[in-house]
Formats: sequence, C-alpha cells, structure tokens
Amino acid sequence: MSATVVPDPDPYAFASDRSEEERRLVAQSRLFEAVTEQLLREAGLRRGMHVVDLGSGAGDTTILAARLVGPTGSVLGIERSPEQAALARRRVADLGLDNVTFQEGDVAALGDLLGGHPGPVDAVMGRLILMWVPGRETVLRACAERLAPGTLVWFLEGDLAYDFATPCPPLWTEVQGWFLRTLAGLGAESRMGLKLYRSFRDAGLPGPTLESRTIMTGGPTAPVWFLANIVRALLPTMTQLGVADAVDFTNDLKFPQLLAYYRAADVFVSLSEHEGFCVPLVEAMHFGVPTVAFASTAVPETVGDASLLLPGKDPLEVAVAVQRVLSDDVLRKAMIEAGHRRVEHFSLANNRCRLLGALEPRIAAHG
Repeated sequence: MSATVVPDPDPYAFASDRSEEERRLVAQSRLFEAVTEQLLREAGLRRGMHVVDLGSGAGDTTILAARLVGPTGSVLGIERSPEQAALARRRVADLGLDNVTFQEGDVAALGDLLGGHPGPVDAVMGRLILMWVPGRETVLRACAERLAPGTLVWFLEGDLAYDFATPCPPLWTEVQGWFLRTLAGLGAESRMGLKLYRSFRDAGLPGPTLESRTIMTGGPTAPVWFLANIVRALLPTMTQLGVADAVDFTNDLKFPQLLAYYRAADVFVSLSEHEGFCVPLVEAMHFGVPTVAFASTAVPETVGDASLLLPGKDPLEVAVAVQRVLSDDVLRKAMIEAGHRRVEHFSLANNRCRLLGALEPRIAAHG
C-alpha cells in the first residue's frame, strides 16, 4: 500500500492532545535516557562546553546535556513547535536550571541560526531529529561550514525498520507497516541511523565515529508500550494519509446491520470501563464470535471462562490478545464452545430456575 505525502504538514505531526503528548514524550525519553547519556559521554561532551541542541522537543536531551556540561557550560535548544518549546521552558524552570535557553526556529535553517548565535559553540547535537528534516543535508553542511574545527557534531538516529519482536506476530508486522508508511508520507527517513556516515561525508564533514546500541528485553517488563504510544500519537496523521483506512467507525446501526456485523466478525473486543452486565458480549458469544474484554466492573462475572480478559487497555496488549484468538485454532474453538455454554447459562429457562430458586425459600419463610 502506498502512502500519500502531506504537501504542507503541520509543524508537529503527533497527537493534538497536548497533555497526552507531553506524557508520551516524557515516557519515551526515559526509555532512551541511559543510552543517550552513555553515548554523549563517550563522544566527549563534558563540563564547561556550550551546546546547541537541535529539535529539542520537550527538553529532555537539552536537560541531560545541561547536567553534563554543568553550570559553567550552557545549552541552547532549537525547537520548531511553539507548544513543545513552551513545555521545555516550563520543565527547565521547574528544575531551576539557569544554563539552558530555548529558541523557536527551524533546524533546516541551522546556518542562519549559527550565524546569529552570539556565543561560542563547542557542540551541536540532536536525537531523532535528522530523520524528520527534509533538508537534512543542509543541516550537516551548515555544521561543516559554520563550526570551528574540532567542534563536536553528535546525532543519535535510529533504524526503525528492524523487527520489533522475534518471532514477529503478523499483527505487529501490520502495525509496523502503518508506522513506516506514515513516516514515508511525512517525508521522514526511517533508517537515518544507517545513513549517518554517508550523510556526514557528503556534507563535507569528517567521517563520524559510529556506535550502535540496541534496547532489547522480553517478558512483562518489555517496553511494548513504546510502539503503541507512537502509533496512538500518529493516528490523526495516519487518517490524513489514508494509512488507517482499515478502521471503520459506524453509528446508528439498524438491527439487520448489527446482525450482519456479528455474523461477519472474527473477534469481538470490549474495552468498556463501566458495565452492569454488557449484553453485547453475550450477543457475540451467541453468534460464535470469540471475545476479548477489559476486566472491569461486571464483565468478568458476565463472561465467566468464555473470554480472554485483560487487566488493562494497552493497545498492543489488546492486539496480542486478538492475534492469539485469530492464530490459535485450538484456543478459538475452545472459546466458541465456552461462549455457547455461557449463552445457555443466561437462557430464559435457566434464569427462570435461578430466580425461582432464590425466591421460593423466602416465600416459604413468610408463609
């Protein structure tokens, strides 16, 4: 599937809910913080240096650099998004850092920014920024032409086309495809990390010293939320690009349409937080549709052993559960059979018996 290119994209392509986006950025930064600090130290960032941080975003790399250069150094963050720059200023103020400033500007115009910079520049750095800059070669060329010999030029970029999991479930592969097609539609370079050496040399810079790090883990502590956070934040852009067209939103369904959806469904997912019973789950079971449900309020009592219950609503955890139902024929058959038994449990005849069983002793006790 091809992705349309946005001709004049918004300066910030992620979620429009700023508070949610702030939480995402902070969580993402924690994942990369240790690796970033290690690589910056190994590259030679030290106390007393004056640093320009390109694409400073919410200020995480800027704050980290400020801690490394100390009070005798300084860091200037350059950020295109006014909202992100404002957030970064608030965070720096809360931390009481007086060696950090932020300037709103486009890093593609780095030559002009450096030309107007009043103080010395000992290092230019950026994390996951060149991949987003259409004129990335111009940025690196400005470093070659405007910076004094010996100035540290440091970029951390990724290879986002790697396998997110091994073995990689089909659903993960599909979600990663949405992500990569969205990046392509935005003009981003998803494999910028692998192109750093050639990009430096083409810009007239010395060949850089390359280091590679992989964040690899497994089990319940694995950061599967990372991809989920990014995909959730990019959903509006995916819709704009036509990448997310696999999702249809319906309303005002007529009863025959509802029956058709149940009959055509492969799995029924309920993430409702407040249910006194949740009739649709029983309806799905009636039609032989396996169910995946958020275990809230009355839902566990309604489904019994006939559903995959989830402790939370993390999108990737939901996706993994759905994939289990779709790919495990034995599990799917067992769930369908358990669903039919659960429907029978709620049949009119059984409900009548249970009601009479509850009422008769009390009626008898009152004569």
